[in-house]
Amino acid sequence: MTFLVHLLWKVLVPLGEGAAPTNSKLFNLGGGKSFIRRLGGDFRLEHPPVLLSPTDLFHLALRPTRLELGLDGSRFPYQFESAEPNEQFSVNFAIHRHDDSLCVTVRLAPFFVAKGADWALLQDLRQHSILWPLARKVLALALTGDSSAGLSREPQVLPALHIQAREQDWPDWKSQLVSVVTRHADVGENVVNAVLEKNQTHQVDRTLLLVDKQGVAAYVPSQTLDAAAAANLGRFDHSAEMLQLAGALRIQLRQRLTITSDASAAILDPSAAVPASVSGRRIWSLLVQEFSLVELLGTPKPTVQPDNQMSSQANSTPGAHSTPATLLRVLLVTVTTVETRALLTAVTTATGREPILRKFDGFSYQDFGRFGDYELVHFISGMGSGGIDGSQESVRRGIQAVRPSAILMVGIAFGVNRKKQPVGTILVSKQIQTYELQRINRDSITPRGDKVTAAPKLLNWVYNAEIDWPETSPKIKSGLLLSGEKLIDNRDYRNQLTKIAPEALGGEMEGAGLYAAAQNEKIDWLLVKAVCDWADGNKSKGKDQLQLQAAKAAAEFCIHMLRVNAGRRQQ
Repeated sequence: MTFLVHLLWKVLVPLGEGAAPTNSKLFNLGGGKSFIRRLGGDFRLEHPPVLLSPTDLFHLALRPTRLELGLDGSRFPYQFESAEPNEQFSVNFAIHRHDDSLCVTVRLAPFFVAKGADWALLQDLRQHSILWPLARKVLALALTGDSSAGLSREPQVLPALHIQAREQDWPDWKSQLVSVVTRHADVGENVVNAVLEKNQTHQVDRTLLLVDKQGVAAYVPSQTLDAAAAANLGRFDHSAEMLQLAGALRIQLRQRLTITSDASAAILDPSAAVPASVSGRRIWSLLVQEFSLVELLGTPKPTVQPDNQMSSQANSTPGAHSTPATLLRVLLVTVTTVETRALLTAVTTATGREPILRKFDGFSYQDFGRFGDYELVHFISGMGSGGIDGSQESVRRGIQAVRPSAILMVGIAFGVNRKKQPVGTILVSKQIQTYELQRINRDSITPRGDKVTAAPKLLNWVYNAEIDWPETSPKIKSGLLLSGEKLIDNRDYRNQLTKIAPEALGGEMEGAGLYAAAQNEKIDWLLVKAVCDWADGNKSKGKDQLQLQAAKAAAEFCIHMLRVNAGRRQQ
């Protein structure tokens, strides 16, 4: 029974008073963007840790310790001989400064372990007679810049161990891995079940990756395909870096030190912090929980407060979904299947990732995560404005669940002029006229429904998006849209409506409910719908293709509009 092992330790300590100045001659200071990349999942952290790259003076200061411990090499990595004859190990170090804390990563090159290894002893850095004193000296040099100084406080050590079975597996290897990650030699069944259960959501195949406040451990069973083994190792590496970040933030928060706003945002909303990886997002969320970072931050999970450039009176009642106030949450609403599929395709193409299915009060919705300055969330409404699943009730539920700053309803509509409004013409609701409430006289019909104006700021987004909207793409027309409960496919009735509102560009069925729900909560709203027919009795001719063409045009313009107005953070 042989195992291929990857082993590293995260050694963390507060900087405290007397820490070495950042211009120490022992280090060259570099950016930590590579660290952020290693977090995986397009992790959103705008203030990376500082990388301390040792200079020749550092290695000169470390030379007495290196000679005393019998290490070979003048620079990292160092080589040393193990207890077994003729077996060499290689160890490397990486040093990061996270604002007011320091982390030294001690990493062994991959090595093989035979049956009967003491895994608890192997992952206990303090039991390694060469690595532990070396790690302490590296940490002391990084903290003080003084080759004769020692550590004034004991560091925190978090191990990360990856085990790949080469021939046959451990008996009961899942329980064995729980024992490794929790650092308990004889774990009870209740502990095994609890650790496996809390880690269940981020598992993707028959391999196992466990995250705990004590560290990280992974196991790849024998006979695992190479691709699955490599994927598990990749997730293990991401988890180890997240472990470092969580440990550093815990140290700073325990010291009652201020952390950066992006770090705070990552703690409060893991979904926005790790937008591009479902398993990565869940691992980070578990680490936030394991390290009690929300509690240490001393801030309850926030409701979405409206951006100072959006509706200033947005309701702040807590919902199921929260996000840092630095992002604008945009609720996207569709009705028909063709609208929904077109929008999901457009958003997925733009963001490069699939949505996460979430639930609120038993109702499902799609969370696309961050897109530039926005967080995009998608709800599906029933047809029409009224009823238990119409747009007014559906949008109300969406507002309650995610507390958006803006709502965009995207989809298809009817036009009123076949010659001037070809299929795909994009109609934007500068105003909505509800037509169901009417006074019918002997010779005339007088509308008594609301005539309302959409949010000026969202219309401004449209105007800016029009600037570089390709000339070959469907035309954009902003104006009055009619909204009512009737599915209209009758030329005479359509003409009757256009006599009531001659300036109307077209009509649809859900805008009235959108307006009512959003207006009650003082949230900005806008309709973006494209022409699929002209309500003239010919709706069924080529219906599927025409609706698809129109839905695609509306969805693509909606995403274009968000991209144009997304600000400097859009990648």
